[in-house]
Amino acid sequence: MASKHLLVLVLFVIGATITQATMPVTIPISNVTDPKIQYIGSFAVDEYNKLGQSHLIFKEVIGGHVFFYPPSAAVDYYVDLMAINCSHSGALGNYTAQVLEVSSIKTYYFKELKPKQT
Repeated sequence: MASKHLLVLVLFVIGATITQATMPVTIPISNVTDPKIQYIGSFAVDEYNKLGQSHLIFKEVIGGHVFFYPPSAAVDYYVDLMAINCSHSGALGNYTAQVLEVSSIKTYYFKELKPKQT
């Protein structure tokens, strides 16, 4: 009977460890002036413009957060940025963009860009 309880305990600990290792970790972007963070914002605007819906001019990243997905090499960036919307009288607006980085192959994937909800 004791060995059955020990087996259940061991399986519980293994399951908890695997779950913790695969849960995404969220970290706020603390240094928005980091060139990599600014590049990700600019990349998102460039990719959005390629869709042809409207034309934005990237100004700067102003905030955001990052999701790390251990043990993979995937990182999801959610950046808050300012851009000029040339399709709307050159109005300066705030947007949120999502970009996935797969660092093992050094590649970025644009996922979305939308006006930031206030």
